[in-house]
Amino acid sequence: SIEDAIEAYEIITGKKKEEFLGIVLTYDKERYLNKSKLVKRINISSKEVSVRKKDVINIGLIGAGLFAQGTLLPILKDIKDLRFRGISTLTGIKARHTAEKYGFEYITSDYREILCDEEIDLVFILTPHGSHARFVCEAIKAGKHVFVEKPLCINKNELKEIISTYNSQPKTNNCLLMVDFNRRFSPYTRWLKEKFSNIREPIAIHCTVNAGYLPKDSWVHDPSEGGGRIIGEVCHFVDLIQYITSATPERVYAECIFSDKYTPSDNVVITMRMSNGAISSISYLSSGDKAYLRERIEVFGGGSVGVIENFKYAYFIRGGKKKKKWGITVDRGHKEGVEMLLKTIRNGGKFFVDFSDYVYTTLTTFAIEESIRKGKPVEIVGVSC
Repeated sequence: SIEDAIEAYEIITGKKKEEFLGIVLTYDKERYLNKSKLVKRINISSKEVSVRKKDVINIGLIGAGLFAQGTLLPILKDIKDLRFRGISTLTGIKARHTAEKYGFEYITSDYREILCDEEIDLVFILTPHGSHARFVCEAIKAGKHVFVEKPLCINKNELKEIISTYNSQPKTNNCLLMVDFNRRFSPYTRWLKEKFSNIREPIAIHCTVNAGYLPKDSWVHDPSEGGGRIIGEVCHFVDLIQYITSATPERVYAECIFSDKYTPSDNVVITMRMSNGAISSISYLSSGDKAYLRERIEVFGGGSVGVIENFKYAYFIRGGKKKKKWGITVDRGHKEGVEMLLKTIRNGGKFFVDFSDYVYTTLTTFAIEESIRKGKPVEIVGVSC
């Protein structure tokens, strides 16, 4: 039985000399496999917070992967008036390490502990793409503000469910939803948009993305887990174009490279017509060299040219004069976006990004994939948001 596990291990390793062909461990199902008796929550911090402090936002995490560890949590730890309440992951070791490092009060293997925690105001959903829609809907129904890593969802049925859930929430909830389409929050993007703000004619935008190669067996390419690179990554640039043009996509056409080495979403050139007459293109490529810029944004219009290089350097040219904006490090807008969300939660009012923008960005990625399959332009059919 399982009680003899240590002895069995000694036999396998040769520490205890005993002949064997194999070892079978049996479990008392009632004792070990009854889910109601499994430990789902472990308190990490012993501190008690009996009275809620004004302006302090209590946060909970569902998932703690690379984005959480490398980008989000380092940003959050430097923001004042945040209470790190709970974190849920499937891996207990990772959860405990993260909780102790950043000061979370408890860890849990059951995400519902986070959603049912009345202390938590804002839930960060940082799980694989295929689970985003389910967690977003459940979090909104639980009355939580939501930050979800991109994409919002990976298919049309999930999008319909999110729209329905978001629109049917009680007005008293007023739950904010932020999808981490962060490029629009970058200081370089906002600087460039301001430079074009007095131009009264349609503009043209070209985004070049030197994305880098991903093996075909990467989880990102899995239709049910990652959704592919168009849904999971090109979405950033669809949203960016929406922001710069202040318009929504109306029609898309996409061509890709078909190759044994690449998936159709690895190397794709996309053109988009916007609702205000602006035109744009996205060259999303994985066949380049990583020594080249990862991202380059070019904007043309009104006798002017604006360029962003790797979200570290930008310039604007008009009348032969060049204005520049430099940075020490790459700034794609992660910190600014999170800070804006927290500010809106504290002060109330309308969030910087309209929910319909998320819907149009997501619908556009679906249309891009449809265009590749059909080999022709696809109209973006809007939905009621």
